[in-house]
Amino acid sequence: MSKFHHYCSSRGNALCSGKKLSGIVVDSCRHNGRSVRERQHRKPCNGRCGALWYECGAGVNSRNIWCKSCTQTLTATTATLPFSLDGTTVLINGLPAPIFFVSTGQVNVQIPPAVKPGVATVIVTNKNNLVSRGTLTITNTAPAIFTRLSNGTGAPAASASVDGQNFNLPMSNPDGSPIAIDAGNTVMLFGTSLRFNSGGAKVTLGGTDITPSFVGSQNQFIGLDQVNFQVPLSLAGRGDVDLTVTIDGRTSNVVKLKVK
Repeated sequence: MSKFHHYCSSRGNALCSGKKLSGIVVDSCRHNGRSVRERQHRKPCNGRCGALWYECGAGVNSRNIWCKSCTQTLTATTATLPFSLDGTTVLINGLPAPIFFVSTGQVNVQIPPAVKPGVATVIVTNKNNLVSRGTLTITNTAPAIFTRLSNGTGAPAASASVDGQNFNLPMSNPDGSPIAIDAGNTVMLFGTSLRFNSGGAKVTLGGTDITPSFVGSQNQFIGLDQVNFQVPLSLAGRGDVDLTVTIDGRTSNVVKLKVK
């Protein structure tokens, strides 16, 4: 039996375990051919179940453990995620975790929404009955913004709207740079570990704090959360500005918007 340890997780989030020891996520999760943009953390994070969580191993033996746990690369192909993929199963505090993806280097799961905050036990078993055990810290929120280049930086995975109803304005170029939008536009931003907030949510854009009009589940893709907010008219002409989302005192990765 192998042992491992993780910094954190988020209920209902996806847990991707893998290759770095720094707490910086470098791998994407994929489900039904769609890339779930990973988040980047420069310090140990905390999160909540029911959303997407990707975290790299914090322990020295993490990489080897996950390499042993799965025997081939497979992605879930059904709308309802399976509890076993390539014979690999994951239990978090005894609850089966739906699996997005397995490979010889990582396993990506959704943390069951019923997992309580606190230190959780994680058990990974592969089809050869090799068992890996470790711990994971669960908290209510661990805000993370998805980005165009899947590296946690640059332009976000988002769209904008002139009228607040039709979100048809692109916000990123293929190279990850932001596309300029008008002050006054409404932005629909995508991320994870946002939905289980206590109501303390804010967007900070170019140093200006904004109260979002909506923070919660996107309700279409597993573990995907959404933030809607309006770009203040006072930011007109600012060009590239930093954007973060703060949920219950925890701040997301920094991404870039461009304001005309």
